[in-house]
Amino acid sequence: MNKMRRESDITERKHSDELLRFHSDILNNLAAGVFLIRTSDGVIVFTNPQFERMFGYESGELIGKHVSIVNAPSESSPEAVANAITSELARLGVYSGEVHNIRKDGTDFWCHISASAFEHPEFGKVWVSAHEDITEHKRTLDLLRESDEEIRDLYNNAPCGYHSLDKVGNILRINDTELTWLGYTQAEVIGRMKWADLITSTSLQTFRETFPRLMKDGFIGDLEIELIRKDGTIFIGLINATAIYGPSGNFVMSRSTVVDITERKKINNQLRESRQLLEGIIEHIPVMVFVKRASDLCFELFNQAGEKLLKYSRSDLLGKGNYDFWPKEQGDWFTAEDRKALASEYVTEIPEEAINTASGETRYLHTWKVALRDEDGVPAHLLGISVDITDRKKMETEIAEHRHEMELLQKQHIAAQTAAAIAHELNQPLLAIASYSEAALMLLKADKPNLDKIHKAVEGSEKQAHRAGQSIRELLAFLSTKEFPTEAFDLNKEIRDVINAAKAEHELQFQPILRLEDKLPFIRANRTHIQKVLLNLLHNSIDAMREAGVPLPAITVTVHTKKDESVAQVTIQDNGPGVKKEDIQRLFDPFFTTKTTGIGMGLAISRSLIEENGGQLWIDPQEGPGAIFHLTLPFAK
Repeated sequence: MNKMRRESDITERKHSDELLRFHSDILNNLAAGVFLIRTSDGVIVFTNPQFERMFGYESGELIGKHVSIVNAPSESSPEAVANAITSELARLGVYSGEVHNIRKDGTDFWCHISASAFEHPEFGKVWVSAHEDITEHKRTLDLLRESDEEIRDLYNNAPCGYHSLDKVGNILRINDTELTWLGYTQAEVIGRMKWADLITSTSLQTFRETFPRLMKDGFIGDLEIELIRKDGTIFIGLINATAIYGPSGNFVMSRSTVVDITERKKINNQLRESRQLLEGIIEHIPVMVFVKRASDLCFELFNQAGEKLLKYSRSDLLGKGNYDFWPKEQGDWFTAEDRKALASEYVTEIPEEAINTASGETRYLHTWKVALRDEDGVPAHLLGISVDITDRKKMETEIAEHRHEMELLQKQHIAAQTAAAIAHELNQPLLAIASYSEAALMLLKADKPNLDKIHKAVEGSEKQAHRAGQSIRELLAFLSTKEFPTEAFDLNKEIRDVINAAKAEHELQFQPILRLEDKLPFIRANRTHIQKVLLNLLHNSIDAMREAGVPLPAITVTVHTKKDESVAQVTIQDNGPGVKKEDIQRLFDPFFTTKTTGIGMGLAISRSLIEENGGQLWIDPQEGPGAIFHLTLPFAK
């Protein structure tokens, strides 16, 4: 009996040992780290290789150590963590959770443990724990949580509002931005308010009309809605809504963005009002206003004053350019002026330009042009403002003609006085010469001429002739004073003033082309003398072009420096008939003229005045169309 019991015990012990070896083999080959802890004192009695590798220990190095050796220091001590797990195992028999562990080298990591308590035949009551390294999993979860918080933060603090509505208009979700605009909190809105509670009655009608379309079409964009704040004030939101559908295709909810456009609407209204005001001013201002495209110089804007002036309708003008209304020569001139204005950074002024109206009438305009530039500073448009000066020009012409008539009368009066003075001074000596000559002739006719008396008569005639010559010289010396004041002045400015005066005095409208040297030094001369000479040369050119019927009369005035002679040279050239070759040699002779009227003293006097001021005046002896005169004047020292 005892023998059978001993054999049974031996058999049972062998079976138990084999079972332990089998379990040990399983534990040693598990992927998870496993260890056994004696419940009575918390000492580690078994570790599998994976556990040792996980914690960085050698085989068997942890046996006999307290379990707290693998727990990382945290808010609770390693011992407290171990005791908390032991208590949980004693109460429930199992434990599952995350534990902060530490390796032998001091690095920490997170593990998920699954532990259970059981009775071990060798170690008594123990708990076995399987460890899985979840550090990367924890890090991924943390990143996901941070990302979710970031998305939530972006959603709530976005510069625009967001909200979601169900199919009956209940507010399911709304971000903090929109709540701030409205003045509500999440608790006051979610589950308590509908979208209809936040909009005006006018916008509610719009919402009721558009929401079914949103459910059907899936999107509604740029819908303006009046929203009511908690304090009763109203702001305007720009809504863009998207429909969300379920798997079966039924409408679930809508998601909408909201942008507060109250200020934008206010600014747009102000801009629109300003634009309307500006357009009203431009339209009704009593001067011509136009805008051209810089690219092709075609009209883009024209006001009613321009229509009235040019006798063209806006439909005729808009989209058209300079060559659509005027001859090529005139179109070239307008285009050159437009290009000049576009290239300038300042306002370009054109004191006078002739323009033909639709009725064939010629009007004269005073125009200002300026380039309108884009944000990069590139000219995009040309703004022009023109004032009709035709009536003023006619008045100036009439005044100039009246002044000319007065000057002519004055000259005639002076000439009469001069003739009377000459006649008075010459009358006595001429009478005496006639008497002596008559006496001499009578004596010569006698049978026996008295030579003494004839000698006295001839001698008397000689004395009276000398007296007459002396009288003429004294009179001319009195009439032409040799001393005249000189001053230093800007020749370029004087030429511009004389050109304007010549244009005002003549009905013939010529095109002045000025080629003046910049920074020309001042000349020294008598300003009045130079004005008279320049005016005389211009008058001669204008008269010649008018008599020849030149279609597009033009006068070119060129000024340049002759440094080797310290003088300024002025060249005046017209496009008239020119001067005949046989007349060139006599052109400056007194009393020689090629005009149908005139006494032929203008050029003779002009040359004399230029020479008295230290310069020279001559004609370019070329044949062909156009006369070319040159004159020089000394620089001031």
